[in-house]
Amino acid sequence: MPLSPLRRAGSLALLIALSLVTASCARGIPVQTYPSNADLQAVTEPKPRPTPDIVTDPQANARYDAEVESYAERVQAAGVRICTWAESMGAKLPFDCRR
Repeated sequence: MPLSPLRRAGSLALLIALSLVTASCARGIPVQTYPSNADLQAVTEPKPRPTPDIVTDPQANARYDAEVESYAERVQAAGVRICTWAESMGAKLPFDCRR
Protein backbone atom coordinates (compact mmCIF):
# COMPACT_ATOMS: atom_id res chain seq x y z
CA MET A 1 0.00 0.00 0.00
CA PRO A 2 1.57 3.35 -0.99
CA LEU A 3 2.19 6.04 1.63
CA SER A 4 -0.08 9.07 1.69
CA PRO A 5 1.62 12.41 0.89
CA LEU A 6 1.31 13.45 4.53
CA ARG A 7 2.96 10.25 5.79
CA ARG A 8 5.65 10.54 3.14
CA ALA A 9 6.42 14.13 4.23
CA GLY A 10 6.49 13.07 7.89
CA SER A 11 8.83 10.19 7.11
CA LEU A 12 11.11 12.49 5.12
CA ALA A 13 11.22 15.03 7.96
CA LEU A 14 12.08 12.27 10.44
CA LEU A 15 14.86 10.96 8.20
CA ILE A 16 16.33 14.44 7.82
CA ALA A 17 16.22 15.04 11.58
CA LEU A 18 17.86 11.69 12.32
CA SER A 19 20.52 12.38 9.70
CA LEU A 20 21.37 15.73 11.29
CA VAL A 21 21.58 14.21 14.77
CA THR A 22 23.73 11.36 13.52
CA ALA A 23 26.01 13.72 11.61
CA SER A 24 26.53 15.98 14.62
CA CYS A 25 27.30 12.99 16.85
CA ALA A 26 29.73 11.57 14.33
CA ARG A 27 31.65 14.87 14.19
CA GLY A 28 31.70 15.26 17.96
CA ILE A 29 29.70 18.48 17.81
CA PRO A 30 28.14 18.97 21.25
CA VAL A 31 24.40 19.30 21.39
CA GLN A 32 23.56 22.60 23.12
CA THR A 33 22.12 22.03 26.56
CA TYR A 34 21.75 24.26 29.57
CA PRO A 35 22.09 23.79 33.32
CA SER A 36 18.94 22.50 34.97
CA ASN A 37 16.29 24.94 36.08
CA ALA A 38 16.69 23.63 39.62
CA ASP A 39 20.40 24.51 39.65
CA LEU A 40 19.81 27.96 38.19
CA GLN A 41 17.07 28.57 40.73
CA ALA A 42 19.30 27.37 43.58
CA VAL A 43 22.15 29.74 42.76
CA THR A 44 19.76 32.69 42.66
CA GLU A 45 17.95 31.75 45.87
CA PRO A 46 18.08 34.63 48.36
CA LYS A 47 19.96 34.10 51.61
CA PRO A 48 17.71 33.54 54.63
CA ARG A 49 17.01 36.79 56.47
CA PRO A 50 17.67 36.94 60.18
CA THR A 51 14.90 37.96 62.52
CA PRO A 52 15.49 40.14 65.60
CA ASP A 53 14.79 37.22 67.94
CA ILE A 54 18.04 35.46 66.95
CA VAL A 55 19.79 37.88 69.31
CA THR A 56 17.82 36.89 72.41
CA ASP A 57 16.46 33.40 71.67
CA PRO A 58 19.06 30.60 71.45
CA GLN A 59 16.61 28.32 69.63
CA ALA A 60 15.85 30.99 67.01
CA ASN A 61 19.57 31.57 66.63
CA ALA A 62 20.20 27.84 66.12
CA ARG A 63 17.36 27.62 63.56
CA TYR A 64 18.76 30.56 61.64
CA ASP A 65 22.28 29.07 61.69
CA ALA A 66 20.85 25.79 60.33
CA GLU A 67 18.93 27.66 57.60
CA VAL A 68 22.06 29.54 56.52
CA GLU A 69 24.15 26.36 56.51
CA SER A 70 21.54 24.50 54.45
CA TYR A 71 21.28 27.45 52.05
CA ALA A 72 25.06 27.56 51.59
CA GLU A 73 25.24 23.82 50.89
CA ARG A 74 22.44 24.01 48.28
CA VAL A 75 24.00 26.98 46.49
CA GLN A 76 27.49 25.45 46.54
CA ALA A 77 26.25 22.07 45.23
CA ALA A 78 24.32 23.77 42.41
CA GLY A 79 27.37 25.91 41.61
CA VAL A 80 29.54 22.79 41.31
CA ARG A 81 27.00 21.16 38.98
CA ILE A 82 26.86 24.28 36.78
CA CYS A 83 30.66 24.52 36.82
CA THR A 84 31.09 20.90 35.72
CA TRP A 85 28.44 21.47 33.04
CA ALA A 86 30.47 24.42 31.74
CA GLU A 87 33.59 22.23 31.66
CA SER A 88 31.69 19.53 29.76
CA MET A 89 30.75 22.18 27.20
CA GLY A 90 34.43 23.02 26.70
CA ALA A 91 35.01 25.86 29.16
CA LYS A 92 38.62 26.16 30.26
CA LEU A 93 38.35 27.35 33.85
CA PRO A 94 41.31 28.59 35.93
CA PHE A 95 40.07 26.69 39.00
CA ASP A 96 38.82 23.23 39.98
CA CYS A 97 35.04 22.91 40.06
CA ARG A 98 35.10 19.97 42.43
CA ARG A 99 36.37 21.74 45.58
